Amino acid sequence: MADHARSSRRGGRTAASGRRNCCNVHYVNLSARSRAARQEEQAMADQHALPRPDPDADEVVVRVYRAYSAQRLDELLGLVTTDVDWPDGNARLHGRAALRAYWTEQWSRTRTEDVPIGVARVDDRTSAVLIDQVVRGLAGEVRSRARVLHVLRFDDGRIARLDIVPLAPRPARPAPNPSSDSEEAR
Repeated sequence: MADHARSSRRGGRTAASGRRNCCNVHYVNLSARSRAARQEEQAMADQHALPRPDPDADEVVVRVYRAYSAQRLDELLGLVTTDVDWPDGNARLHGRAALRAYWTEQWSRTRTEDVPIGVARVDDRTSAVLIDQVVRGLAGEVRSRARVLHVLRFDDGRIARLDIVPLAPRPARPAPNPSSDSEEAR
């Protein structure tokens, strides 16, 4: 959601319920989670006196990324707190007015599509969201593709802070050796 043009990608094995990265953090497939599953999680948290997760956090995550990718500024600003804390390179932006100016300027140069792959609850007010990001110029040319991790802090069902965690690029795969293929065929 911030205009970061890193060309990193993260690998990992795919499980039936989501993905695991090298740090073994489990990401839940957002589209596969049902209301019943979220209610079951809440019941288990209540039974074991665990912190109560924000029941709307996953829904807010989906809504905020859809609004961002569609550049629906007023809807997006309604999903963050009035004193939101947001990254801008090495600086931080504070408040909705700063975000409005930031996104307006950003969208005058690029079109960014951030697609959440999955979300992991860090604690009762924090979620980590794995993002596939494509940044395009105004003419539609792809400027960058990246996989990034956004850490969202919630307050009263709205995003109060976003932090971006850089992901290490995957090691390059060695190019196939055409001479070894021909030797195997003999």
